Amino acid sequence: SIAIFPRRGRATKGAGITVAVLDTGVDASHPDLTGKVLPGKDEIGFGAKRGDRPWARHGTGMAAIIAGHGHGPGNGSGVLGIAPQARILPVRVILEDKDPQRQKARNQRGDALPEGIRWAVDHGADVINLSLGDDSATASPVAAEDDAIRYALSKGVVVVASAGNGGDAADRSSYPAAYPGVIAVAAVDRHGAHAPFSTHRWYASVAAPGVEVVIA
Repeated sequence: SIAIFPRRGRATKGAGITVAVLDTGVDASHPDLTGKVLPGKDEIGFGAKRGDRPWARHGTGMAAIIAGHGHGPGNGSGVLGIAPQARILPVRVILEDKDPQRQKARNQRGDALPEGIRWAVDHGADVINLSLGDDSATASPVAAEDDAIRYALSKGVVVVASAGNGGDAADRSSYPAAYPGVIAVAAVDRHGAHAPFSTHRWYASVAAPGVEVVIA
C-alpha cells in the first residue's frame, strides 16, 4: 500500500513508516518478518493461540506482502514485500476461517474493528491496512467503524482496504472499503486485467495484483 505513493518522483521502501495490519494477527517469528513486527494488540481476546494451525495465517501473509524482507543468504529466499523497510503493527480484529470460535467473535466482538483502528492510530500507525470486509447481502455502514476511520483520517493516517471479493457474484459494496476517505484496492490478474473475483464498485481507488481477502 505504500510503494504506490511516489515521494518526489521515487517509490519509497517504507523506511520510517509504521503499517498497522488489522487482521487475524501476525506471527513475528516468521523468517521474512523478523525484526519488523512491533508489539500489537489482540482486540478479540479468545480463539486460536500461537502454535495452533488457525492462528495468524492470513494476517501474517498480508504483513509479508507489505513488509517482507526475505530470508536466507542475501535475503534471497521467501517474500519481498512492497515496503520491506516498513514496520508492522499487528492488531487482531478477526479470527481465521477455520477457527472454531470465529462465529463467537463475530457475535461478541463486533466492536473489535473500530476499537482496533483507534488503538492503531493512538500507537503510531502511519498507514492502516484492512485486508478484510463484508460484502454480504446484509452489509451496511456501521457508525462506529465510520467514526473510527474519520478519527484516523483526522490524525493524518492513511486507511487502505480491500475493495471486496464479490465481483463475479453480486458485486455489492464492501465495508470498510466503501467508507469515505478509505483507499479501496481492487485486484488485477497477472496480465493486468480486472480479476473476476474482485469488486469493481464506484469506490475502488487503485488496483493491484490479486490477493483474495477474508470476510470479517
